[in-house]
Amino acid sequence: MQNTRIGFLKKSVPILLILVILPFTPVSITGQDYKVAASRLAALHLLEIEKQALQKTEKIKTLKLGKIHSILKKYQTGLSKKMEITIAELIYEESQTYNYDPELIMALMAKESSFYNWSKSRKGALGLMQILPNTGKALALAKNIPWHGKKTLFDPESNIKMGTHYLSTLHKRFGQIEVALTAYNYGPARVANMQARDQKLPKAYTARILKTYEKFMALGPKSHDANPFLEGKKTYIALNQMNDSNI
Repeated sequence: MQNTRIGFLKKSVPILLILVILPFTPVSITGQDYKVAASRLAALHLLEIEKQALQKTEKIKTLKLGKIHSILKKYQTGLSKKMEITIAELIYEESQTYNYDPELIMALMAKESSFYNWSKSRKGALGLMQILPNTGKALALAKNIPWHGKKTLFDPESNIKMGTHYLSTLHKRFGQIEVALTAYNYGPARVANMQARDQKLPKAYTARILKTYEKFMALGPKSHDANPFLEGKKTYIALNQMNDSNI
């Protein structure tokens, strides 16, 4: 038994010596190694920055969605609660697509229909963004939206997509958002004709939209309430209860 222990120690000692000596063995590090290490650190740092930026963007998006939904809840939309959440998301997405604040699109909708999906004007404009059927048909073609006649304009998702695209088209044509909004209401041909004659454009319609836009931009949380867009709904920021003043 003793001989066995001695034999084991004889075999183990060299291995232990190697393990002890190895950490102290000098390693040659070249300039290329430093460059590779620095490159990897820089890449990791960049990934961390991108991660933080993404998290910040997602947080802003969540707050914006909650805010949009809160505004919608102030009105009689004629839509289900589920659809109100859906169009809140769509308003945000479409505004990002065309580089507008969602509050501007909301202000336009507030003026046009007061967010009532089944609105119909005396001139025959329909839906949330009050689009005339002839204009709607052309917009549906441009946006690859199936056109089923006037009833298409009462589909809130289609109406928002068409209306936002129409505003963007007018903005590109006339160059200024104020003129684009005027053309949205009075028609682009009429506005172009007034400009050609150096006539002053009417301002009341646009002024009201921009005033509502500013009001929506200024809205903030009042007290803690559930935000349907916050993951888990366990911790939330109040965006469903807005200021008591009428919107």
